[in-house]
Amino acid sequence: MKNFKYLVLAVFISSFLPNLALAESLVLICDIDLKNDTNGNLSQQKIKTRVEISEAKNIFISPDSNLLTSVTSKGSKDRIINNLSDDRKWHLNNSKATPSGGLIETEIIIDRFLGTISYNYSALLTGQHTVVSGFGFCEKSSSQKKKF
Repeated sequence: MKNFKYLVLAVFISSFLPNLALAESLVLICDIDLKNDTNGNLSQQKIKTRVEISEAKNIFISPDSNLLTSVTSKGSKDRIINNLSDDRKWHLNNSKATPSGGLIETEIIIDRFLGTISYNYSALLTGQHTVVSGFGFCEKSSSQKKKF
């Protein structure tokens, strides 16, 4: 009977371990070249930003720079989600209509083998059109993580 209790406990714990492992987040440090076009006014800059990727039930990619917008695979009533992620890349696209009839789209692609990041943002708001695009390279902040 004692062995049966240990077996039940082991099965119970192991059923939760895969979910706990996925709940970990991966932190990347990324150097990104950004180009911004707002109504024809062009600007460029290089930024270094921390990007956190979480994969619990949904994927969430969150840059810490105020120049970049986060994306998620979690749907909501006011946002259209396109999750094209696979074993090679995280690829999320979020679209959102604004109350004034505008449209905001954000896309982030991170290649899990090469460590590249691609960022695209487009906002079509009343009297203003902004497009921000960026490309760069990322490194894991912890060398203990085996996979991007």
